[in-house]
Amino acid sequence: LGPANEDAAHQKESVTRAILQANGLDLVAPPLCGQWDEEWGRQAARQLVHDEVHFDAVICGNDVLARGVCSTLQGLGMSVPGDVAIVGFDNWGLMVEANRPRLTSVDLRLPEVGRVAAQKLIDAIEGRPPAPGTTYIESRLVARESTALPTGADREVVRRRLAARD
Repeated sequence: LGPANEDAAHQKESVTRAILQANGLDLVAPPLCGQWDEEWGRQAARQLVHDEVHFDAVICGNDVLARGVCSTLQGLGMSVPGDVAIVGFDNWGLMVEANRPRLTSVDLRLPEVGRVAAQKLIDAIEGRPPAPGTTYIESRLVARESTALPTGADREVVRRRLAARD
């Protein structure tokens, strides 16, 4: 995740936990908190491996962190997504497309968030009071190769791993 003192990091963790639990899953390690940069992603990946955490997926607080995690795990000999799937947040075109493999990411629909915020500001300037409450913009998962199921022999390995969990 990002910095421990930032609300965005806590919200992402909370929603991630809820979605995992709704699907019968849980985190295998406590969230690692640090800066929103690629170097922290590299450090977090090394820490997971050093601590001998057995994981098959990493959910990162943003795409920059995910890129650092991905490159480090690959450098340590792990296959993405064969050994570990990686997901980021923000769906930042430059990051998700430049990463190899291309990065699965949660699209927070930031242009729509900006449009709604700008409209609320215009309404306030023009004397129209805002509606009470919070406006929610629904996010979406954009699946790419960093979470794709492998093909051929690797698919059989994944099938056996999943069967062993049941």
